[in-house]
Amino acid sequence: MDESRGPQDRPRCGHRYRSSRQPQRGRGPSPARHHHRAARLALPAPRPLAQVEPELLRRLDEAWEPARAAGAIGRSSLEALRRHSAGFILDGWRDTSGGDFVDCGAGAGLVGVLLALELPASRWTLVDASERRCDMAALAVVAAGLTARVVVEHSPMEDVAGRSEAREAFDGMVARLFGPASELAECGLPLLRMGGSLVVSVSAETRRQWEGMPLRARTGCELSGEWSTQNGSFVSITRVMPAPAGLPRRPAARRRAPLMREESQQL
Repeated sequence: MDESRGPQDRPRCGHRYRSSRQPQRGRGPSPARHHHRAARLALPAPRPLAQVEPELLRRLDEAWEPARAAGAIGRSSLEALRRHSAGFILDGWRDTSGGDFVDCGAGAGLVGVLLALELPASRWTLVDASERRCDMAALAVVAAGLTARVVVEHSPMEDVAGRSEAREAFDGMVARLFGPASELAECGLPLLRMGGSLVVSVSAETRRQWEGMPLRARTGCELSGEWSTQNGSFVSITRVMPAPAGLPRRPAARRRAPLMREESQQL
């Protein structure tokens, strides 16, 4: 990964793991083989939070007070938010120097800013369609001292995905509260380069949505892992084939035939 690019150049808790390729009941691999599989999929292993100066964290917490008042990030403590955000990090992201990442529907910048602190060589683009929330995210970026490697972009994700310089240009993506899984699949996954992964925090319902989509056939990606921590549940989706040129489709086409609905009609 090219560490020389700047923002202007670029387009603790116990974990429970579940690979997306589950063995049949009664025929599963031994614990040793399961560990090997998790490592191969680069699922996250429990690690302590990064050491960050207390004064910086104090400034960041203060910068997010308007976002808390507006209901953009909830009332959880900054420590709890850091633990939740750390659940998004794949081991491969920690073990690779640098890397370009996107926070999809970043809101006030909660996940993107905190992950930029956890991954000190990473470069981030925080994308959100709300100008007000982008302003909140920009305040957090400044407070955290991250302006050299984190940028905030006021734009719908589908507009970003439509730019040739952004397609297949990012090593990783995260999404916390983006919206329908089918929308994120169409408007976010085209940004992933080969081998890059999107990590999404999920409920039981949104997990089923990701499991039900024809990801490989329609996006060139596949569900590569599922795991939970005490602070959230997550799935990862990884690019294994080139991104189809037709994504994202126009909004009317996406509303008329979401990816998950298209698969159900074929069954």
